[in-house]
Amino acid sequence: YIHKRPFLLYPNTHNICCMQKQYIAQKAIVLDETKTKILLSKYIDGKYLPKKLNGKFCMPGGRMEFGESPDNALIREIQEETGITVTPGKPIYIWNWQYKREDDDIHIVAIARICTYKNGTIKQKIQEEGETTLDIARWVDLKNIEIHNMVADEQPAITLFLEQQQ
Repeated sequence: YIHKRPFLLYPNTHNICCMQKQYIAQKAIVLDETKTKILLSKYIDGKYLPKKLNGKFCMPGGRMEFGESPDNALIREIQEETGITVTPGKPIYIWNWQYKREDDDIHIVAIARICTYKNGTIKQKIQEEGETTLDIARWVDLKNIEIHNMVADEQPAITLFLEQQQ
């Protein structure tokens, strides 16, 4: 669902307009078959949030398209980014963030979900998307996850997941 509401930057002018857009996104904590590793990607470039994203690890996932079910959206996003297919599981954490994209104010509401590997192999190429470029995804042992190297907004989801594994 995308919420669009125009507002005027300058109340007395009608030719300068900005849109407020709201999106729903999902990120996945994807467990491998042994349930000892999770799938992570790494941002090479974040066009609108370079200080926040560049060089940081992240969970795979992305925005839902209009009319798409949550499960199908998550399966599609992970397939597009990594090449693997997952079985979506339960939500574990919800957060949001905002940023400026050209003339638009963007608000993302994100849901982290636990997923399990179903099949496929990781794409061996860098993934260039509209707003970001991701390095090749990789399996990371749960014991070797360095929370401080994750995107800050995703750190609480990973921390909560790791605490529940103990």
